[in-house]
Formats: sequence, C-alpha cells, structure tokens
Amino acid sequence: MSEANVIASLIEFLLYKGCLVIRLNSGAAMPDRADGSSRFVPFNRWQILGQDEEISGVSDLFALTPAGVWLIIEAKDIGKRADIRPSQQRFIAECAARGVKVLVAECIEDVEQELLEASQ
Repeated sequence: MSEANVIASLIEFLLYKGCLVIRLNSGAAMPDRADGSSRFVPFNRWQILGQDEEISGVSDLFALTPAGVWLIIEAKDIGKRADIRPSQQRFIAECAARGVKVLVAECIEDVEQELLEASQ
C-alpha cells in the first residue's frame, strides 16, 4: 500500500470515528510572476523560537477527536515506519514536547488504539 493509500484510509477511518481531519500537503511551487521571474513558495512552514523556520517535516494529518484531543499523524508506507526524515523527527519531537499525541501510522490499527486512549 502506498503512502497516499495509507493517508486516504486513515482519513476515511478518522472521519467515520467523528474526528475533524486536517490534511497538510508538503512541497512547494515556483509560480511565474508577471515580469517573467518566478519565486519559491513553500506549501507550509513551521518554526519555534530560537530556530530557523522549516519548510518540511510537518506531519500529514491533524485529527481533533470527538473528546477534544489532538492527534498528529505521520503516515508511512507499510514497512517504512522507520523512514522518518530529520525534519519530520524534529516536528514530531516539538509537538510531543508540548503534550500533543503524535504517532507514526502505517495502518488503521495504529490509529485505532490512540483513539481509544484519547476517548478515556
């Protein structure tokens, strides 16, 4: 199953469970300007005090559970859970340090247990 398929199945499951789901796409574009030049425009960026801003690493899904608990989910292809880039590791660590539940998910079962814990 590709990462795109993992994300699609997680979104469907989270919606079925009553979550508000936010999907963040990473990447950038180089739109042309009227004068023929172009500029680099990242789709998202994140920053904390004392560090340069990052233009990559933001997790794929943010889910607000019916119990009001935020889950941040980094989706990965099955068998590629360990393939987390340094920028993703930094983002996950910063969110976890602030008390947000963050998980790396390859399948619905990875998220299902977190939803059960969040509802208690």
